[in-house]
Amino acid sequence: MEAMDLKKHTARLVAAGGANEVQVWRTTNGLHLLETATLGNIILTTISELKTKEGFVVVTSRHTEGFGVMLPQQYSGICTVLE
Repeated sequence: MEAMDLKKHTARLVAAGGANEVQVWRTTNGLHLLETATLGNIILTTISELKTKEGFVVVTSRHTEGFGVMLPQQYSGICTVLE
């Protein structure tokens, strides 16, 4: 993630597949990123305040529709700070 502006609730999410503008909110339990993908599906990522020795706990939920059915997906892992 780069170019985060918490006052404007914007950030740029950078991944292997490219970059996308996202909405970002800071709450008492972490950062929440809301992305609308190219095909219109919603991706919500929460980077928690919970920290392990490896990094911050992160959960991503994807809400995709395909072939007339919902195809929900959820992933969890660790997020680290790159400098």
